[in-house]
Parts: sequence; structure tokens; C-alpha cells
Amino acid sequence: MASQTQPDKSMQEMNNAHFNEAAKTWDKKKEVVDMAARVADAITRTVPLNKDVSTCLDFGCGTGLLSTHISPHVHHIHGVDAAQSMIDAYTAKRLPNMSATCIDLTSATAHPSTLPGAPYDLACVHMVLHHIQDAEKVINVLAGVLKPGGVLVVTDLEKTETSHLFHGHAHGGEGGHGHGHGHHHHHGHNIKDLLAYDGGFDAPMMTAWCEGAGLVDVEFKSGAFSVVKPVTVEEKCYKEHEGGVCPKEKVENREFALFMAVARKPM
Repeated sequence: MASQTQPDKSMQEMNNAHFNEAAKTWDKKKEVVDMAARVADAITRTVPLNKDVSTCLDFGCGTGLLSTHISPHVHHIHGVDAAQSMIDAYTAKRLPNMSATCIDLTSATAHPSTLPGAPYDLACVHMVLHHIQDAEKVINVLAGVLKPGGVLVVTDLEKTETSHLFHGHAHGGEGGHGHGHGHHHHHGHNIKDLLAYDGGFDAPMMTAWCEGAGLVDVEFKSGAFSVVKPVTVEEKCYKEHEGGVCPKEKVENREFALFMAVARKPM
């Protein structure tokens, strides 16, 4: 279920403000850096790529952590992100076969087919979809910029009975996020204000969206990756507190699953 947003700003605007600030220290988050490397390795082992001709689109590219690891395997990789500071950090890496554009590809004024390198052999979106209210539209947009035979790869939080805790009272950055958060937004918003799909996604939803976008051979790899992160959980303390039971919080390390969905555009 989508979280409630404040009426003065859209969820997209709040996310942009958050990640523009987060870009300053993004590449110092070890868990984010390490997960990007793991996901890129899985992608390049799953999708046939040719470093002389293959092109890739990295949607919600952030500072370019995923792109950096994929770039040796492709001729060109182009990143898109709606947060300008993330794009600035991406382009500052100055790798010769990487470029980036600050754009919201789901906006009515966007023209994805005109992006550098389009159409693409590979489109990937890593830990971004749960921030986007019309996530299904993203799948449709990415399917539209693939070459016939091109592959879409989505990695994100897998919906389980406890996956909603991934964003709940988190301490530190989100493990493995293309974007990640602390507990509160830098501009005073609770992290829940930035989430359209708080608990992540399941196989039926991703499969339906991919097939609805005209993609085939959809494979949902459950538990493809795992993230251990500290979360604050509430328990009961049974000492007297103003005549009743007082809430007590404790920090626990919890393991969360990330899925990898892979789908192909028909020839």
C-alpha cells in the first residue's frame, strides 16, 4: 500500500530532495557499495553482453555504483536519475563509456527513445521501484526502450511478512540500495513519506507487470540476495509507568531478501 505523502510536495519531489542531500556521502556507505557490486556481478553472469556492442540503461542510477561495475561488460551504459546531485556524482566518475541524464522518464514530457545508446540490450533498475508510485509505468517505459531480444533486470525488496521492517526505524543506510535512507528525511519527512511500496514486491505482481509490458520468459529469483541490517523493534516492558505498560524499543539485526526479476523483449 502506498504511504501517505504531505500535500505540499509530491512523493517524487520529496525523494529528489532526500537523494540530492544523500548524494554527498553515498559512495561512503559500505553496504550500498558492496551490494551494487554483488548485483552487477549477478546481472553480468545472467545476461549475455558484448563489450564491443552492447548498450545498457541504468534507471535510478544514483551515483553510478551499479553502472561502474557493469561498464567493463558493455560498449556504453547510460544512467538516468531524477536527482541532480546523484547525476553530478555519476558524471564526476568520468568513465569513458558511461554517461547520464537527470530526467524523470515517467513524466509526460520525457522521450526515452532519444536517450544516448537507445534502444538497449539491457535495462536495469536496482532498489528504486519502491519509491515510485506508478512503478508499473516504469516497467512499461523500460520495456519500450529495449531492443528486440533485450533484457530487463529488476532487483528490489522482496515482499514477506516482515519486509515492512526494512524501512521501519532503520539505523544507518539501507543495505544495497540504489538509493537508501536513514530513519528521517533531511527535510523533516519521515522515511515512510518516501515510499510507495513499503514492503516491496512479490512474484505475481512483478510477473504481471512484465507480461503486461509485453515481456516474456519472466523469471522471479526469490531471495537472490540478502541484506542484514539493524532495525528498531518495539517490545513490551512490564514495569509500572504512569499506571500502565510502557513501550520499549530494542535494536535487532534482521535479514531481508532481495529478489531479481529477469524478463526478455520478444524478437
